[in-house]
Amino acid sequence: MHANIPHAIIKLMILQSILNLDQSLLAKIELLQTDFFVGIFKVITNVGSSTVIISFTILLLIFLLAKKEIQKFYTVAFTALGGALTVILLKYSVMRGRPDNMLIFEDDPAFPSGHTANSFVFFMLLFFTLKDKIKNKFLKYLFFFGCFLSTSLISFSRLYLHVHNPSDVVAGIMVAIFWLIIGLNLSEQFISLKNAVIKFSYKYILKPILFLFDAELIHDLFVTMGKILGSNFVTRFFTRAIFYYKNKMLEQKILGIKFENPVGLAAGFDKNIHMYKILPEVGFGYEEGGSITGEKCEGNPKPRLWRLKKSQGIVVYYGLSNKGADEISNRLKKEKFSFPLGISVAKTNCERTAISQEGIKDYVKGFNLTKDIGSYMIINISCPNAHGGQPFTDAESLDKLLKEIVKNRNSKPIFLKIPPDLKKSEIDDVLEVSKKHKIDGFVCTNLTKDRTNQKMMSKVYEKNIVNYGGISGKPVEDLSNETIKYIYKKTQGKALIVGVGGIFNAQDAYTKIRLGASLLQLITGMIFEGPQLIGEINQGLTKLLKKDGLTNISQAVGIDNK
Repeated sequence: MHANIPHAIIKLMILQSILNLDQSLLAKIELLQTDFFVGIFKVITNVGSSTVIISFTILLLIFLLAKKEIQKFYTVAFTALGGALTVILLKYSVMRGRPDNMLIFEDDPAFPSGHTANSFVFFMLLFFTLKDKIKNKFLKYLFFFGCFLSTSLISFSRLYLHVHNPSDVVAGIMVAIFWLIIGLNLSEQFISLKNAVIKFSYKYILKPILFLFDAELIHDLFVTMGKILGSNFVTRFFTRAIFYYKNKMLEQKILGIKFENPVGLAAGFDKNIHMYKILPEVGFGYEEGGSITGEKCEGNPKPRLWRLKKSQGIVVYYGLSNKGADEISNRLKKEKFSFPLGISVAKTNCERTAISQEGIKDYVKGFNLTKDIGSYMIINISCPNAHGGQPFTDAESLDKLLKEIVKNRNSKPIFLKIPPDLKKSEIDDVLEVSKKHKIDGFVCTNLTKDRTNQKMMSKVYEKNIVNYGGISGKPVEDLSNETIKYIYKKTQGKALIVGVGGIFNAQDAYTKIRLGASLLQLITGMIFEGPQLIGEINQGLTKLLKKDGLTNISQAVGIDNK
């Protein structure tokens, strides 16, 4: 028999029941009204208006972004936006208010109460986002009670003043609880979705356009964009909101330096160190700037940069183009950096420095001018594109170079950046000399220039590539991993290793870490995959650590190479 009752009649019956309950509750509330409490609740209603609540929600978002609490930032943004949109949807497209003959007030607000939903969401989010900062358990309970009491008073004030119906308030609370459950549990999924959207947009819309233009032109364009975005707090905050990711599982203190995450920008991209203000907001844990040479260096003739689209690599023939140690050090010596900055030093690319003793003098000049900038130093003995090749990879020459370098060292760590084409006996020599001069670690590795390596060249799918310049990206990945594995085992894990070469996703990064790298660097992966890659890798690393039952990234270092 009920099946024959039209849906419209059933809806009216339900609405009438709600109306009766609303009227009954409002009548009881009316008995409690006094002029004094009417005045009090008017103040509460004004103070807790939707405009005020939205304003405080925005302030909370800004606070969380400033504190780099990115998961909490997305929780608040996702929950507040979801709740507001649901209220609008229900109010104007689904429920469409009550029939005229069922209005309790002359201007009856439509179902549900957005005011209640917004205030409930805000105060509960305020508690959940800040509770970890309160260590005392009693104060934490007191804070929760204060948040709950605030939203309760705001909601009740609307009832007391007959602004909202009880059913509207209850519905508003239900909407708020629904989105709180989603927001508090799905922030990581939302970040993944956001990264997927950016990745799709970059790989299938922006990258095909960028790859139509000269590679060096696009590189210079992005360096300029980085300078502009890093020049003011508004664009830095905006960039942080889009790309940044943080998790305590990725934090490490290495050689006295705190790294927020292990993913750094490799030397060769920010040659003159202009991007140090924007890179932390993109999500990088640190930067290796340069390489910087003793004298200003124009580098090799153009063209000097080619993309290997099929191979996911780049041929680089820059030849250490940079403004020189004098200019760069004068600009940076008074700067403060918000993340660790490593300064990579190389010899000036000219015929004069091809002579060993002149090359050493040039290294020492660059080192002395920049050693007080940033957090650590890198001696780059592996540039494949300079006059004289790599004259300091043999034991005797390297010993002479490091002997002069360490005379002028300060308390900062010094790393050595090595090529991927060394034989194991040559690596042994490098390790022995480095130990003698107390070098702290190794960047493994620079670009490969060995076109006779058939295993590496089998990963280069393009035909007729230039026969000069170093190759980066996927073709060098195995060479890098083999070097990391060998040095970690040879030094019994005592030398710090920075893994570079062919990192395009979290699994690539994790492989290097499990082989022995404590830190990572990339450039080519970002060019091919997009700027969201840094956040993707960091988020992916936390998932891989959890999967392996580990609580910190340091626990995974060398785990496959014991």
